[in-house]
Amino acid sequence: MQIFTPFFFLGSDKFFLNITSDQVTLELVAPDSKTCDYWQDAYHFLTNIKPTSGQMKENLELFLQFEVQLMLLDLEEVDLPDEPPMIPPPPPMFDLQIRD
Repeated sequence: MQIFTPFFFLGSDKFFLNITSDQVTLELVAPDSKTCDYWQDAYHFLTNIKPTSGQMKENLELFLQFEVQLMLLDLEEVDLPDEPPMIPPPPPMFDLQIRD
């Protein structure tokens, strides 16, 4: 049986997650605030809680900007292909030479 006990230190670069089972205890500490936000958002997604981290807000804003830019391309009558471009074949040999 696993017990998840998250501790979020909001407003700092520290995030602590304690995962305990019958045999093992795992303690995670994020190395930076971006990683902390990713872990916090992942935990919230897994537990059906709305994520509220700063990184989530930045990502959402970025996606909204992309959506607006795509709509503006349509207004400027730019034709976008329906299918992605063809991937070129791999090179005939992968032997790389390094020069001194």
